[in-house]
Amino acid sequence: MDINAQFIHKENNASLPVTEHMLILDPTSRSTGIVGGEQTTFDIPTASGANGSFIDMNSSYMSFRLGARGVADAGVGVKARLPKAGVHSLISVIDVESSGYTVEHTTDYAQLHSILSDVMETPESRVGYKAYTEGLAAAALSTPANLNLGAGLVSSAGTAAAASDIRFTFPIPSQSLNSGSHLPIHAISQLRYRITWAKDKDGVVSVAADDDALGFRIEDPKLHLCYLEMSSASKNVITQKSGGLSWSLPMWEVHRANLATGLGSSAFRIPAHKSSIKTLLCGFQDSAADNVANSSKRHEDCLSRANPNLENFQYRLNGQFYPQKEVECGYGGTEAAIELMRAFHKTKGHTGMITRANYLTLNNKQAAGKFAIATNVESNTGRSNASFAGVSTLQEAPLLTVKFNGTASTAQTVFNYVQYDTNHSIVNGIWKVDM
Repeated sequence: MDINAQFIHKENNASLPVTEHMLILDPTSRSTGIVGGEQTTFDIPTASGANGSFIDMNSSYMSFRLGARGVADAGVGVKARLPKAGVHSLISVIDVESSGYTVEHTTDYAQLHSILSDVMETPESRVGYKAYTEGLAAAALSTPANLNLGAGLVSSAGTAAAASDIRFTFPIPSQSLNSGSHLPIHAISQLRYRITWAKDKDGVVSVAADDDALGFRIEDPKLHLCYLEMSSASKNVITQKSGGLSWSLPMWEVHRANLATGLGSSAFRIPAHKSSIKTLLCGFQDSAADNVANSSKRHEDCLSRANPNLENFQYRLNGQFYPQKEVECGYGGTEAAIELMRAFHKTKGHTGMITRANYLTLNNKQAAGKFAIATNVESNTGRSNASFAGVSTLQEAPLLTVKFNGTASTAQTVFNYVQYDTNHSIVNGIWKVDM
C-alpha cells in the first residue's frame, strides 16, 4: 500500500478558497472564581460583528482551568476526583438562544452525556487523547490516577501532578451548535450560549474518608471558535451542501421522576409531547447513595446508575406497546441488553461500555454499573434514519411500566431520556426550532 494512502481524505472533496482564524472568546459574565450552580454566558459574534461566514465546529472547542475547593492536606492540596464523565460532569444545563428564541435547553447534561457515552463509545475511546484532555475515568473510580491532575485535583495517594490548576480542553458541549460541521454564522443576527454549572457535590468527589472535597472552582473559561472567511461563491457551495438555512436534527431531552420504596410495579408518564419520537432510554440512580456524604462516594458519584432489580419493562405510546411484549430483565439480563442494542442499531457490533460485568452490577460500586433500558419505536420499520418518521406523542405522552423482580422497589431517581426530531431554520437572522 502507498505509504501516503492513509493521509488521503476518502471523500476527496473539492477544495474551496477559505481563510480561517481562531477567535478566543471570553464570557460576558464573570470569568474567575466560578463555583457550583453559577452560570457562564458567551455572546457569540455573528453576522453583525464576525469576520467570517461560518464557524467550523469540528475545529472549535472550549477550555477552562479547574481546581477543587475544600480542606487541603499539607503539601498535596484537596484530595478529590472528577466523576466518571470527566469535565462533562461539571455541566448541568446548556442553553442556546437566538434573538430571544430558545434553540436548545438541555437539562441534566452530565447524565445525558454519561449514558450516551456508555452506550455509543467503545472502551478504546475512553483512553488516549480524550482521557487526557477531558479527564475521563477509564477504570476504577476509587483510584483516579489516570485523570489529568493538578494541585487542586490530586490522586488518592496524595501526589500532586502539577503546581497549578489543570486546563481542560474539550468539544463545545451542545446538541444544536454541533448539528453540522459548519455553523452558518453569517445568517444569524444574535447568538447566546450559556452553561449552568453542576452543584458542588456533583462536580467533584472525595477520594479519602476525611470528606475534604467540598466543591470545585472554574477559572478563565473560553470558547475557541474557528471562523471561516470565504467568497460569496464558496459560501453558496457550503450552504447548499449543508442543506441551506434549514435542516433536521434528532435531539434529546431529559425528564426526572422519583420511584418510591415498597412497590411491586410502577408506571412513569414521560411529559414529552413531540411530533416524532424515535428512542426512549432510561437509567436508575440510588437516591440514598446520591445523598450520602462525599466520603462515601469513592466508588460512586452523581452519574452512578444502579440495577433496580427489574423483572420486566414496556413502553406505551398512543395506546400501542413498544415492544409488543414485555422485555424480560431476569435470566442474566440478556434480553434487556439486546433491546438496548436494538434501540441504537448495534446488535451486530460493540455496544459501548455495556458488558455483562458492568451491566448487571448491583453492589456498592455503582459507578461501575452501566444498567439502562431502552426501546426504539421505529427499529422494525427501517425508517429510523428518516426525519419525522417516529411516533407522535402530541396527544398522549409516553408511558413506561416496570415490574420488580421478587422484592419491592427501593428509592430511586429515574432519568427518562427522549430522542425526538427537530426542524431548524434561520429566517431574518433568527434561528428557530420546530418539534
